[in-house]
Amino acid sequence: MIVAPADYLQQSPFPIEGAQLVVEVISPTSVLRDTETKRALYARAGVPAYWIVVPDADKPTISLAELVLDEPGGQYRFATHYTTEVFETGTPWQVRVDLPQLIARRARMMRVDAG
Repeated sequence: MIVAPADYLQQSPFPIEGAQLVVEVISPTSVLRDTETKRALYARAGVPAYWIVVPDADKPTISLAELVLDEPGGQYRFATHYTTEVFETGTPWQVRVDLPQLIARRARMMRVDAG
């Protein structure tokens, strides 16, 4: 998911340089690409906030890491290391994500799918 100004929607290719937030949802086949390769590309483009969401394939767990761009170094640093608790941030704006509630919902869905 990418959060950027609405006028970017009409542009192709999409200019990542204006994005305010990128959220990567990791799958088992994309771990290295999403956590390393794309992270470097987004940092070079100046995207100020980068979140990594990791749903566990076998358990209902969902982890979230928040990285923010360190302007002087041009690299991301962890503002929130992987958490499964309620996540709150002010970057790039106020957001609250109730991960325990999402995990409980996912657990219910996984039980239904397995049943």
